[in-house]
Amino acid sequence: MPTASIAPISTTSANRAIAFIGRSLILGSFSLLAVYGLYLRARLTESEDGATGGLIASITAVALAAVLLAVGLVKRPRLDSSLIIWATLFFVCSVGFPALSIVFLQVDPGIAGRLISEVIVCAAMFLCGYLILRLELASLTSIAMIVALSGIICGYFTLSDFLEVNTYIRRLEGFGAVNYVANVYAGCALCCLYLVAKALIRRNLAFAATAAAGAIFAALLVVLLGSRQAAAALVLTCGWFAFGALGPRVGGGMLVITLPVAVLSMLVLSQSVDTSILLQRFEPTAISNAVTVRAMVFSGALVGLEPTDLLIGRPDLYGALNVESTNPHNIIISALRHFGVFTALSLTFSLIHLFFKGCTLGSRSIDANALAFALLMFAVTIFYVMASGHITRSFHFFLFWGIAVAVIQTQSEVARKLDTRRQGSARPQFHRPRPL
Repeated sequence: MPTASIAPISTTSANRAIAFIGRSLILGSFSLLAVYGLYLRARLTESEDGATGGLIASITAVALAAVLLAVGLVKRPRLDSSLIIWATLFFVCSVGFPALSIVFLQVDPGIAGRLISEVIVCAAMFLCGYLILRLELASLTSIAMIVALSGIICGYFTLSDFLEVNTYIRRLEGFGAVNYVANVYAGCALCCLYLVAKALIRRNLAFAATAAAGAIFAALLVVLLGSRQAAAALVLTCGWFAFGALGPRVGGGMLVITLPVAVLSMLVLSQSVDTSILLQRFEPTAISNAVTVRAMVFSGALVGLEPTDLLIGRPDLYGALNVESTNPHNIIISALRHFGVFTALSLTFSLIHLFFKGCTLGSRSIDANALAFALLMFAVTIFYVMASGHITRSFHFFLFWGIAVAVIQTQSEVARKLDTRRQGSARPQFHRPRPL
């Protein structure tokens, strides 16, 4: 009796299945990083659970960065960009100078070691954002989708906190790092706008309307959290992208819809919670006083430091690890105070160089919307780190720094190849005359 033979699974099919599973696991890990590193890290910071969200995000970032580095050893993407060189210099200084402070300034090795470990986590965040794009394991659209969807889901829990508390709704008990999470929601709104632009290009009006609703919801959360820097980031970056990428007609239409929805939502919430103190934060007098206080904090952060302290840095004065020390509320001043002048200079030049290179890429960009989104998303985090937060706890800053570098580097390489082809095609061709 003849027996049916089973055809062996081809090697190509097996490789595709393995690649699909691997990519799914990487995207799942990145989604976990987005949830706990961007949204729930802030929500759990001052609750009874302690830094659970931040701890999960840290472990996920280090593990995912290790996997991406292993994949990079196989694919070997180009890493010779000046953006990568300056970012690497910053991280090397951030690790090296705290180690030197143990020897020259007799800093407690335990504190310096903890600060170095937090810098390593930040470097892992940068690598996750950079390598996941450079290795083509995810597109910028899928990253925007993950960040936006995570924000909308986590926004439900944020809104439920507001409805459960009948007093001052900004500083909720168990809801710390309000400036951080508000800034992340401003980025969430920008991600939704980017998805609107992509949907309109594909003429998917249903998805565009859904993404626009998500942007309005995220913008409302920014207002409710009462963070002035996040509100400024929301208005400037989202306004720039809406009118630049979507056009005055669509951008203006969204503005006409957003304002009445925001006003109506505030009126409804005012019936159940006290919004008076929240609204007072946006008065001109309150904003002026906040600017004055921040200026005093900035200037006072470097008072009493010796030249050697400014050269090497003082890790023992880092506010996140020493409760008796003050927080400079500015990433450049914090880098100078805790990591030394060379670290601060490398960070400053890295930021200037990134925006200069991104802006000069301009008309040569193969995808202007993607380039604008990457730069503006990173700009959202700049608003936060220049006015608030601890340098090593600003996870979103390092994550979107890596994403911005990857987008600029990739588009620069493509633009360079296109320029070379154009020059080659424009070059005059000389032909030998046929012999008579």
